[in-house]
Amino acid sequence: MARLSTECLEDKTLTWQLFDQIAGRYDGMNAVMTMGLNSYWKSKALDYCYEGSEDTASLRVLDLATGTGDLVYMSAKRFRAACPELIGVDLSEQMLAIAKTKQKDTSRPIQFQTGDATALDFEDASVDRATMAFGIRNVPDVAAVCKELFRCLKPGGRAVILESSEPKGLIARLGYSVFTKTWIPFWAKALSPDPSAYQYLLDSTEQFMSPEQLQAQLRDAGFAKVTHYSLSLGAVSIYVADR
Repeated sequence: MARLSTECLEDKTLTWQLFDQIAGRYDGMNAVMTMGLNSYWKSKALDYCYEGSEDTASLRVLDLATGTGDLVYMSAKRFRAACPELIGVDLSEQMLAIAKTKQKDTSRPIQFQTGDATALDFEDASVDRATMAFGIRNVPDVAAVCKELFRCLKPGGRAVILESSEPKGLIARLGYSVFTKTWIPFWAKALSPDPSAYQYLLDSTEQFMSPEQLQAQLRDAGFAKVTHYSLSLGAVSIYVADR
């Protein structure tokens, strides 16, 4: 696993293999290592996703790097009576397998499918909303993902990206450093047989582009308006891109 974790940093086309290996523990480990904040962050991302949407039942919503389907099921729970059409896409078959086991109500318009965020199997202008939580730093070509999001969204559509980031303030950076170098490694070693996989998640955050750079990528892809919001003193960022 250590070797695969290192290779993933060098070759992002391998990342899905790492997630296949940690799929069974992924949800529980995330909850522990973020002290439950991951649910709050995702809820805030969905606030921006559905902001101003009156007829949610008419929306077609695509969730890239869906993993075990957290955002998909949070959307379904939020709109019990008027659930949008929800489609979760991921390259990790094991993560998708777990996502599918969570679907208790088969009458809901929820689908999961294997797919590559850099080359989506969706028609132009066929999606109303698109989300991606903690996934864009794991792709081999960020610009391609931004272009695919723009291509698939309808005019007036919106993409919301939730991603880890590094705080800028001195005190915030100090707290972030202590958290990532003590809390997360401790629980990774205590609860996971593959702690190096979680070290990859930290390393990939440090090596990922800045919020300014990602906003520039989204604008270059064609989005008319791109807004950045910081959460948890800058440890997490939300990018809202309107077509």
